[in-house]
Amino acid sequence: MAFQTGTRVNPRLGALDFSGFTNAANIQAKALSNLGATVSKAITDYKEKKEQKILDDRADKFLVSTSEGETQLGNALRGLGIIDKETARVARRSLGDNFYPALQTIMKSNQTDFSKAQDLESPTEFLLPPDENNPAGTIVFGGTSKQGSLAGRPVYSPGPGEPFRMVPPGTTPYDATLRNNIEKNLQGSLESIAKEQDNIRALKDYYDTRSKTPQGIEFLVSDILGKAKTAFGQELNREQLLTQIGRGQFQGLLGRIRLDILGGGVLTENDAKRLEQALGRYGATSNPEVVREVIGTIISSKKSKEKQAFDSYERNVRRDPSIFSIYKDNPYTPIDISSVLGNEETNESSSSVSNPSLSLSEQAKLEKARRAKIK
Repeated sequence: MAFQTGTRVNPRLGALDFSGFTNAANIQAKALSNLGATVSKAITDYKEKKEQKILDDRADKFLVSTSEGETQLGNALRGLGIIDKETARVARRSLGDNFYPALQTIMKSNQTDFSKAQDLESPTEFLLPPDENNPAGTIVFGGTSKQGSLAGRPVYSPGPGEPFRMVPPGTTPYDATLRNNIEKNLQGSLESIAKEQDNIRALKDYYDTRSKTPQGIEFLVSDILGKAKTAFGQELNREQLLTQIGRGQFQGLLGRIRLDILGGGVLTENDAKRLEQALGRYGATSNPEVVREVIGTIISSKKSKEKQAFDSYERNVRRDPSIFSIYKDNPYTPIDISSVLGNEETNESSSSVSNPSLSLSEQAKLEKARRAKIK
């Protein structure tokens, strides 16, 4: 539609309205501002809570360490039931906002200033080196001194009420986050010890049984009669019973030494023969002396792995005092293998033959040469 000249039309009516976009931008800006304020407050609150948690943890540790001392304050805290971190936490929470003013009062009456922590830069925990009374070291509170003759040096407090002093040589920062890894290593060592000791017992049991079974033709006769009696449900005599038990133990050992002899992979018929040969075979043609040497060599190898697991356990248990207090008593003790290797040979065999870097066949040759030298 065209307008004629002189038509009375307000030209502003044709102007575009951008107010909706402007308002939307303002709304969005306000929303972002509110979001920023919310996030900022959340971060501030998080930092404050984190700092408060650190302070609370230190206060709990102080209460526990003080309650363990034979002082008037220690006796008083124990009388209140404060004996560990859990009871200290309950006591702190029960007082609420009144806890820290009350703590400051206690500190002053005990001539101990809890605010000494403020004299430190980067407060932290140190692990003091082991000593006669603390085989795994001692965890102490400390940091870098900010004043006095020790300014700029790492210091620690030996206990409540005692002045800060320089950390001794060998002190390291204490990292509580390593605790889980240490516990995993300890559990792994215990599992290895249990596995190797189970293998050693099975090998010893087989050796004991094999040393009591008949040899040569007598073995063949006992084996045939034992199988026949078993088929007809008849009772076996002692020799026949031992012959059949020995066969079962022999078959069980094949699985136990498979990885040591062959490594991983699919077991073939030739592999099975190699395993039987590695155990000195089982039957009328097996030589008792060969069986003894072979079993002794395998046990020496297992014994070496057992020792490595024990050594690993001892190293890890002394890495953290809190770990040491729980795991210091190893539930396992080394197995005595003298009944197989001989009392006079045990120590020498364990050190000279049980070398994990050698194959079992190489270890067997060393063992045979060593025994020939002894004879």
